[in-house]
Amino acid sequence: RDRRLIDDMRGLHRGELVIAAMAGPTSAILPRALAELRRSHRNLLVHLRMCGHRELMEAVQQGEADLGIGFDLPRETGLRVLASRAVHLGAGGRRDHPLAGEGGISLADCGAWPLVVADTSMAIRPHLDALHARLNLRLVPAMETNSIAFMRQMVLAEDAITFLTPFDIIEEASAGSLVFLPLRERSQWPQHLALLAHASNANPFLHLLVERITQILDSAPGRGPDRTLAAAPTVG
Repeated sequence: RDRRLIDDMRGLHRGELVIAAMAGPTSAILPRALAELRRSHRNLLVHLRMCGHRELMEAVQQGEADLGIGFDLPRETGLRVLASRAVHLGAGGRRDHPLAGEGGISLADCGAWPLVVADTSMAIRPHLDALHARLNLRLVPAMETNSIAFMRQMVLAEDAITFLTPFDIIEEASAGSLVFLPLRERSQWPQHLALLAHASNANPFLHLLVERITQILDSAPGRGPDRTLAAAPTVG
């Protein structure tokens, strides 16, 4: 009862939150974060839009979305970076995959197995292509997709390997069904997952959700250095 009175006073008892997110965060991070938030705020109505880079940025800039979540987002004037995490691409496989017992694996090791990879519409692919090119290796996919969920399911279904970030398999790694395998030859440029909001956005639920998301990100396997912006500046 006391919590309800406090929430009513803060304007947090009822409300809406609009989120624009790329496929990876949508399938791996947001369900858990939103479930945690809704345990204490049952009357919160959430609208989720899956977007590409351009659509995501436009939605946040125009005030159509309270929060934008995605990888390698461009810097735009008028937007606040609420949190950011840098992470390197790695391999993902079933926990009983022969490569899973190795201390470290190489990109050439992965090429000996069926590869389920992100297609050219996804933020992962430029990093994967650049890494292969730097090592003078040819990427030969068995399957290409724009679905992180499909990539995870295929490596669970057969002895395949996929390339993704630790953030993409948080739940599966926690359950022990998939393992994240860091590559010996890390890419020169890490991917950056950013949580963005318009500078004028005052939705009280925004920071509550960001807090839960960052806690989940910090539990990811193989996580790299963090960049958390406590006093979120406007970028430009």
